[in-house]
Amino acid sequence: MIADRWVPVRALLPGALAFLSSCVQVAFDPVDGGAVEVPHVAAIDPRPGAVPASAGFRVTFSAPMDLALLLAAPDRSDSVVLAPAASADLLVAAMAHGRLGADERALAVAAVARVSRDVREIDLVPKEPLIAGEYELLISGRLKDAEGRRVAGNGERHAFTVAAPPLLPRLDTPGAGSAVPWNLQRIRVSVPEGFAGPIGLVERGGGAVAGPVEASGGDVTLEIPPGPSARGCGPLCSGREYSLTAGGVEVAGASFRAAACARPAPPVLAAPPAVVAGDTWIEVRVQLDWPALLRLDARPTGSRAPAVSQSLVRCAPPPCGPPGGAVCSGSIRISGLAPATRYDLVLAIEDDEGHAIGPYGLRAATLGALPAVMVSEVMASPPLPVPRSDGEYIELLNTGDAPVDLGALAVASLDGGPHALLAVAPPRPAILVPGQRALAVGASFDEKRYAIPVETLVARAATHRLLGHGLADRPHAMRLLWIPGADAGAALVIDGYPGDGPTCPLGASLERGDGGFRCGADGGSPGAAP
Repeated sequence: MIADRWVPVRALLPGALAFLSSCVQVAFDPVDGGAVEVPHVAAIDPRPGAVPASAGFRVTFSAPMDLALLLAAPDRSDSVVLAPAASADLLVAAMAHGRLGADERALAVAAVARVSRDVREIDLVPKEPLIAGEYELLISGRLKDAEGRRVAGNGERHAFTVAAPPLLPRLDTPGAGSAVPWNLQRIRVSVPEGFAGPIGLVERGGGAVAGPVEASGGDVTLEIPPGPSARGCGPLCSGREYSLTAGGVEVAGASFRAAACARPAPPVLAAPPAVVAGDTWIEVRVQLDWPALLRLDARPTGSRAPAVSQSLVRCAPPPCGPPGGAVCSGSIRISGLAPATRYDLVLAIEDDEGHAIGPYGLRAATLGALPAVMVSEVMASPPLPVPRSDGEYIELLNTGDAPVDLGALAVASLDGGPHALLAVAPPRPAILVPGQRALAVGASFDEKRYAIPVETLVARAATHRLLGHGLADRPHAMRLLWIPGADAGAALVIDGYPGDGPTCPLGASLERGDGGFRCGADGGSPGAAP
């Protein structure tokens, strides 16, 4: 009977080991015959799933790890990496072969790596807030613990999602976090497209001050009733905080404070308004000592039909400072004007405390018609192979109804001189016809990297790389210039890239759309529409 209650060890051992391995990774030690724990990832914080844009990441191991494998530099890891999901497969393959090269690191999210003193934990802190999208936290299977034992498995991948931020209105004036005179009469709010609901202004710990009003996109002005508020001071109460609300809830980061002074004087012009003009636009530039709304009317001399534009001069000088004590630069532009035409201008300036100066009568004349060529695509982070700089290009599109000579065009950074698109004048003019695209490239450009349509013109500059120094992965602002009559001193800006585009994955270009530049498809679309 006793013998019937016992099972031979040979029969029991496989099942027991299977049970143990389901709980903790183990290995058999041939020296003492015992099972030892294999190092493994013990915890991930935060847990895979949805995370905020400000998230940092912590990986905890079951044992102290080999620091040399965990860190590739004092603040960088090539074995624990956060990457956009689209780049994860390539990075996993690269991590399996050791340290990452510069091109591979460019695919990952830039992050600072910090290791705990016991080398059981590593933190990854992204250098910038994460943009909306899918991410993966990659952990290399090459890692070993301090005893030289490799981590269990062939590496790990954990998926995270960053949701797009909610569509909320924001303060235009006054600026968020600023102090304002207590006699403020209005606040100006930008409401994004897609938002719909009531917005208002409330006193922190108090009641409503302005609004609510229904808003559904665009610019909205909230009027603060004049005279004392319900608290017997005002319109605003000195020392109190005020916040923008959306749907009855305070908008985070959209508050300001009332100072212990009023603004009794209108804005002061530090210098007479300056007027500049292009072929279809006129711009007036001003220097004020106080934030204000600019209104500009422009009408052809002798005509009664004006074109009208409005613009805010945004700044936050000390609310209790003397008039004229600050300089706030701003400008206002009217577009869609007729070329080679004289205009009479009327400039009016009004602040948000109810003061106004002007109107000022000005005159200007638009220039003759300029070439209608725009920067339609910027490839600043070309795909592999290296050198990636051989794939940099700027795509130009003739959006007008007249042909344009590429030999009269140049590009320039904001702090540099013009670089002609063509190194030498071709035997015949390189003409960009309406609707046609051209690529502005450096002398080293390798067009075999792309499938470029045969009708695309390729304009090679004299310098090895574009602009002489090439394009950064997140390119700076640049200008597209027209140089009539080969006179560099007469160069006119006809378009450009503003320099505030998003950071795109390696291989994706910046494509121009209705709302500005955005990340395009992998490999770009040189010579073709996005």
